[in-house]
Amino acid sequence: MKTKLNLFLIYCLSVIFLSSCSKNEDLVYPNLETNKNTITIEVGKVETVTVVSGSENYEVKSSDESKATVTLDGNIIQISALKEGEVIITVKDTESKQTKTINATIIAKIPDLEVAREDIILQLKETVEIEVTSGSGEYEVSSSDETKAIAILEATIVKIEGIEQGSALITVKDVKSGQTKEIKVTVKAIEKGYVFVEGGTFVMGSPEMEGGDSIDQNAFKKQYPQHEVTVQDFYISMYEITNEQFAKFLTKNGGIKGTYEGKEVFYVQDKNGKMDTKLQIEFMEGKYKAKAGKEQYPMIYVTWYGAKAYAEWAGGRLPTEAEWEYAARGGNQSKNYEYSGSNDINKVCWHWYNSENPDNAFYAGRGTHIVGQKEPNELGIYDMSGNVWELCEDSWHNNYENAPTDGSAWINKEEERIVMRGGYWAVRISWCRSAMRWFEFPGNATNVHGFRIVK
Repeated sequence: MKTKLNLFLIYCLSVIFLSSCSKNEDLVYPNLETNKNTITIEVGKVETVTVVSGSENYEVKSSDESKATVTLDGNIIQISALKEGEVIITVKDTESKQTKTINATIIAKIPDLEVAREDIILQLKETVEIEVTSGSGEYEVSSSDETKAIAILEATIVKIEGIEQGSALITVKDVKSGQTKEIKVTVKAIEKGYVFVEGGTFVMGSPEMEGGDSIDQNAFKKQYPQHEVTVQDFYISMYEITNEQFAKFLTKNGGIKGTYEGKEVFYVQDKNGKMDTKLQIEFMEGKYKAKAGKEQYPMIYVTWYGAKAYAEWAGGRLPTEAEWEYAARGGNQSKNYEYSGSNDINKVCWHWYNSENPDNAFYAGRGTHIVGQKEPNELGIYDMSGNVWELCEDSWHNNYENAPTDGSAWINKEEERIVMRGGYWAVRISWCRSAMRWFEFPGNATNVHGFRIVK
């Protein structure tokens, strides 16, 4: 009887064992999966990969630990990049025996993302190009408001166009490093005929012997010492104010006279209290008009009082001497030309040797020319060298000793003379340099000076 009982117990244990084996053979494990199968890591950086499916018991291994090492914490894999190259990270599920590979590319350290400018002001429909100066070479761009400004990427150049008045942020993203830079864009509706000049710091004045003309050493002393000046943003008229523009002002003003600091002044050259016939403006049918064919010539025979009154009527003012020179030199786009826009004076300037004009001759067949016929400077401003001297807000000083450095007008109530800049149609070329400066009396009106305005 005892023998039969033992045999029965052995039988039962065998059945239990075989049943357990059968259950283990039927156990199904989830497929081994990771959230990333291919990664790119910068040398010195750590990338995290997560095992998202499996038995929860794993091992990891790097195919080349000189390039990347790997550690495991639960289901989190951390891959540390040591040296450039290709590495395979193998993940093994110790329960199911499944394996998964992660292809890791180790790249050199990516330079910090940098752009040339982070704050710009645009006119409507104006486009600027901003360079991505540092980064991986692979970028994306986006606009926070494409109704205001849009951005297009061409290699390392971000082209931004102003669409509508307002503001937007242009985001530049480095695809490899994930770094971002924002460019603040302000779009302004600028009056036609004006150029925006972004503020900045520049060296004002003339280096010794610029132009190579020893005769001009007396004039050079008036352009010295060179000094740094910082100016704020402003708008400047693209062209010298024309006869047509000034005639409209005279009509609105009701005549050629006005007052300045409580005294009566003439705005133009007068003869016996009436407008001199030399002017290229005439009074007809109750209004002032530019003479036929003279509409787009620069306004001449204008006094400083007249220029100042026009500027105020137009919602602006005369430029300070520092603003004038900064704009003439091309502002923050300057290429350090000697003349405004070029070192080839004939491309940008009317001067004694090229100003012949049988339609508008004042002396020896020479005279002023219609504005905007020469090439513009770096900012798109015309005729800042030559054609006519341009009147400024400042009082005259014989040199720059103790001149302001903030771009403001340098006023001396004891000095009657005022500053004019840029040269004119009847001077030698060295007098048309961007650094050249001279003086005039505020009540004088001649055929060699005119003006432009700023806002």
